[in-house]
Parts: sequence; C-alpha cells; structure tokens
Amino acid sequence: MSEMVPNDGGGLGFGVTDEQRAMRFLILGSEGGTYYAGSCELTKESADSLMRLLDAGKGLALVDTIVNVSLEGRAAKQEPTMFALAMCAKLGDDATRKHAFEALGKVCRIPTHLFMFLSFVNGFSKGKGFGRLQQRAFSLWYNTKAPVKLAFAMTKYKKREGWAHGDVLRLAHVKPVDDAHKALYKFATKGAKAVLEDKELVAAAGEELIAFLKATEAAMTATAVDEELLALVSKHHLAWEHISRDLLVSPRLWFSMLKKMPIGALVRNLGKMSKIAMFGGEHELASKLSRSIEREDSTSTMMGFHGRSSRGGNKKCAKLSPLQLVAQGLRKRKEKQTKLEEKKKAVEQKIASMGLLSEGEIELAVEMVVSKLRDEGAIRSSRLHPYNLLTASLVYNNGAGHRSSASWEVNEDITTALNDAFYLSFKNVEATGKRFLLAMDVSGSMSWSFIANDNLVSARTAAAMMAMITKRTEENVTSLAFSNNLVPLELRDDDLLPDLEARIDSIPMGGTDCSLPMVHAREEKLDVDVFVIYTDCETNCNARPPHEELQAYRDASGIADAKLIVVAMTSGGFTIADPQDPNMLDVVGFDASAPALMRAFIMGEL
Repeated sequence: MSEMVPNDGGGLGFGVTDEQRAMRFLILGSEGGTYYAGSCELTKESADSLMRLLDAGKGLALVDTIVNVSLEGRAAKQEPTMFALAMCAKLGDDATRKHAFEALGKVCRIPTHLFMFLSFVNGFSKGKGFGRLQQRAFSLWYNTKAPVKLAFAMTKYKKREGWAHGDVLRLAHVKPVDDAHKALYKFATKGAKAVLEDKELVAAAGEELIAFLKATEAAMTATAVDEELLALVSKHHLAWEHISRDLLVSPRLWFSMLKKMPIGALVRNLGKMSKIAMFGGEHELASKLSRSIEREDSTSTMMGFHGRSSRGGNKKCAKLSPLQLVAQGLRKRKEKQTKLEEKKKAVEQKIASMGLLSEGEIELAVEMVVSKLRDEGAIRSSRLHPYNLLTASLVYNNGAGHRSSASWEVNEDITTALNDAFYLSFKNVEATGKRFLLAMDVSGSMSWSFIANDNLVSARTAAAMMAMITKRTEENVTSLAFSNNLVPLELRDDDLLPDLEARIDSIPMGGTDCSLPMVHAREEKLDVDVFVIYTDCETNCNARPPHEELQAYRDASGIADAKLIVVAMTSGGFTIADPQDPNMLDVVGFDASAPALMRAFIMGEL
C-alpha cells in the first residue's frame, strides 16, 4: 500500500503522480479553486507538476498528452491547455520545444487559442521576440490554411488577449505563400481599403476571397437590417462578429444566422438570442422603449396646461388674463402631444426595424435550435465539451444572464434539448452489466468548489450530472449521497437539470466521509461490483480510510475484485484510491472520455 499524506481538508489521502496532476489540470483547470485551496495555490501546484515532468525528461510525452486532450475535446476550458503547451514550448528541452511548436496547429485551431498561447509564451520569456521555431510555427499556422477559411477566422476573431493578426504577422515575419494569403496579410496590417484599391492584387487573390472581404466590410458598416444584408449573411455564412453591433438587436438578423450557425456558436449565443425574443416572450429593448413611452404618456396626462403639476404656481402667469392662460396652456399641451407622437413614431420605427419574428417564425427558430442540440454528429465533430453545455443549460434555465441584467422567457423544448445535448456530448458507452453503487459527495467543500472559473457549475452539481451518465447506461444501479452521513439520492433517467439541482440542494451539507458507501454496502449486505465515488477527495471525518473499508467489504461480501473508481471533481493533488491496488482507479471528473475509460477499466481492458 502507498503511503498516505495529509490532504487540504485536514484528513488523509494518497498523493497523485505528476502525470495525474497534469491531466486534472488540463481537463478541470484550477481557476475555480476549492473550499480548502485557492485557485492561485492550485495553479502554482499544477505548474510545479508540469515543471517536474519537463525536468524529468518527460516533455515529449507531456506534449502528446496535451494534444490528445485538445483533439479529443476533453478539456472544460482552453486556458490550461494553452498554458501547458506554452510551458513546453519555452521551458522544455530542445526536443520538447520543437515538438510543442509543431503541435501548434493541432491545438490552436482558432485565433483565440493562438493569441492565448502567445500571451502565455510571452509570460515565460523575457521579451516579445519570436525565435526561429516560433516564427516557423506561426507562419505554418497562417500559410497552411485555405484562404477563405483563414479570412473567416481573421475577420471573426480580429483581436483577442491584446493581440491582433497584424501584430503576429509582423513579429513572426510571415511571408505569404500565394496572392490570396498576400491579400489577407495586407488586409490585416493595412485594412480593407488598401487591399481593394490594389487592382492587381484583387485580380490575383481570387474572386471568392475578395467577395468575402467585401461582404464583411459591408456587414460591419451596414446601418439597417435589409434584404441586402440578409443576403450577405446567407451567402457567406457570416457570424455575429462580422456585423455592426448596432444591428444585433434584430431577431430577423439572428434568424438568418441561425440557419447555418454551428452548434458551438449556438450554445454560446443562446442567451443573446433569447433576450431579443427569438424563441418567444418580450424583446428586451423593444419592451424598454415601449415602457418608456407609456411612462411619458402617463406623466403627460397628469400635467396641467403649463406642462407641470397643476398644484404648483407660476409668477409669470399672474399678469395674464384667465383666457390668455387657457390659450397658453392649450398651446403648450398641443406642442407636448405633438412631440410625444413624434417620439412614439420614432420608437415604433425603431421596433419595426428590429425585425421581430412572427409566431410561425418563432416556432421554426425553436425547432432549428432543438434539432441542432440533438444532432449527435454535430456535437461530436465540434468537440463541444459537456461543461459548455451544462453552463449553457444553467444560464438558460435561470432565464437571466450570468454577468448581465438580460432576462428572457424560458422555452421548455429548449430546456429538454439542452439536457439531451449534455449527455450526447459524452462518448457512447455500452453497458457493462455490472452492479453499481454510485456515491455522490455533497459535503460543504463540494458546494464551494467550482469547475473551471465561472462560479457557475459547482463540483456538487457536476458530480450529479456525471453520475447520471452511468445511471442512464447501466441497469443495476444504487445511488446515494454522503457528507458525514449517508442519505438516499434518487436518480431518474428522465431527470432534467433543474429538477436534479433542486433535489441535490435539499440535501444538508456536512463534513466528508468517503468511507460511508463501502460501510453501508457491507452493513446492508449489498452485492456491488463497482463503487463509483464522485468527490473532491477532501475526506476528513472517516474512522477508517476508504481503501481499508473497501477491503473490509471485499472480505465480508466475498466479491474479491470489487472495484473502486474515484471521480475527482477538482484539480487538487490527492485521491482516496490506493494507486497500488489494481482494482482502484482515479479518473478526472468532467472528462468527456471518462465514461468510456471507466467502462474499459471495469471490463479489464486497461
């Protein structure tokens, strides 16, 4: 048995290896922190683990792990991936640095990732200069992409992380491989006008590329949502980033973009579309404008002839005769009514220009969203991570923005489709036919620990959703929740996130005793092939360590190979699984590949 060490919660656990710590960091990140360890502390500890791997000559394997996590869509956030790759590229040995820069195109698939990587690279180096390996890697990133696809990326993600394409092209000394790339690089460094005025370059760059650049310029300078703009959006599949921000209040415009909108963009922009009544309810801005006019109209009817409360007086009026006062009041009242009518017309025109959808179009918009969210192939090919779908579901079901005052009416069909999409985002897993006991840690530390850094998804909520994957796959499942006490937890195949959250929140918090599931199974004489414990591993109030209680269960039940899978919901450096026991497995929670990995372990394929 391995030696146990103190964990952050004051109890004992097993320290994980640097490879395990690196994997947890890549998939879960550390910015959310835990109840016992802050995000800065966790990030430093994770960085130290990465550095030890580099110092031990394991840099090539680390880069391969980074690439695998990225390509398989296993990470909840991209920052840890870019941070780790940048470490390898700047702090590894020569072979590791070369390998890391060669992986740039695989890991940094959009400019956002590229600029994020560059920011981390600069953090690990003294200056902003590009070395030979870095220049070559960035040149390949730009020059190996098809011109129109590159143009789409460069115009959609113009600037991120304080970097723009023009900056990178200059610093990396990127030389275009053809006239189309030459036009794009001139566009990035000198603007569209410089490109379009160069007749020779326009002719050489190709009609398709120039037409796309013209379309993005026209969309960005458009002043109204008219047929011309909608035609450009439809023809060139423009994204909202290509269009003037003043026009993004138009449901008609978003309806046009929705038809060809990728699943990832749909999930990210669901709130934006909801608040402008794309799926029913009131248009946020239209409602504000209407209420503003109603208030003015109401105030006007309460005013006297002089445009103020009739209770007050006016010394200038004392010199006027009663008839003159009446005439003056009528004139001012008429002027005010005229101005109010003009304002009403302006507001009506503004609302009309937004392009509100008909009931039939709203139904069609909902159908399109639901269809996209249930497209398993699209979800898989987009590498859309379960975390992104879970956060989208939490925000949408709340009917309000996480960081804004925006609100909307929740559509039940979309709520159900988001729930379905979450489960589809995990790789298909076949049932094992084994007997499971799923135990979810609902202690206080699990409620105060968050996945990634959005303070949206607590480890407690994430654990319940992960448990649902197994519940929906396997036939023989017992589910429990524990802190310092054990309580039943009903998991139903048709559970929606809001229902499951409400059930979890009703369970009292407490300390953490990860031994309780095994104790319960032994005392109740339950037949269990696989114990799955979803926890942050901060066990702190058990009489005996969990691995000892598992052995006691094996001895009492006669199931000598009873397995324990510990699903770690935070990126801390501890586990309750004994690394020397071949029937215990430590996996990273919220890894899109976790269910498949767990099945392989259970079936003896690992």
